[in-house]
Amino acid sequence: MSHELAQDTAHGSSSDAPSPDNLSGASATAVPTIVTQRTNSSEGGRRVGFRLRGFLGTILWVPFATVALLSPPLNMPIWVGFLITALAWTTFMTGVLFRVWATLYVGGRKARTVVSDGPYSIVRHPLYVGTLLVSISAPLFLKSPTLLFGIFLGAISYLLVTMPAEEQDLRDHFEDYDDFAARTPRLMPKFSQYHSPAMITVKVQSLRLELKRMSRWIWIPLMAEIVNYLRVTPWWQQHFYLFNLP
Repeated sequence: MSHELAQDTAHGSSSDAPSPDNLSGASATAVPTIVTQRTNSSEGGRRVGFRLRGFLGTILWVPFATVALLSPPLNMPIWVGFLITALAWTTFMTGVLFRVWATLYVGGRKARTVVSDGPYSIVRHPLYVGTLLVSISAPLFLKSPTLLFGIFLGAISYLLVTMPAEEQDLRDHFEDYDDFAARTPRLMPKFSQYHSPAMITVKVQSLRLELKRMSRWIWIPLMAEIVNYLRVTPWWQQHFYLFNLP
């Protein structure tokens, strides 16, 4: 559009040149259009980045998971392995409960208002906190520092890319989001500022969707136990030990 305006100005005669009134009218029409196009392009880029967040995280941790599966397990005393497994279950269940808790409060409300009570009164992204805890449980179940490092890289990508994009989108839609962000930590819960109304409205559809996700998460500890068993079998050691990282 701006290119066409430039051509009209350069090639038109002086009699055809717009008057100051017409020029201001043309600018008033062109500028909002350009701004709208740029805004839509920016919002479209953020939406694409947000939708690809799972894919980007997968790219980061899958290679580390592959190396961990094709490497021998760590040698450790039985009691240490027991403690790590207990920590894995604690981390896993805490993450699942955190996500369900957040879903009870945010379901059906996030498109209309800034949710700032319940888990959202202690941390800005309780759903991501839950996801992070569930993800960390996987390398704990497998007792794999290599996979834990991959999960750490995936978390960094969320922290640097996904969360800022989501927060900017919320700022664009809600004027009071800056106040909420200023008093609420992004990922480290601050339990001292917890508050919640006596009653909340729960959207059953959102809760059902979260429970469906949970049905997939339960495979994390089950698959980890299967893999831990396979990694110590002779035929696995003979055919699949390609690396020597824990």
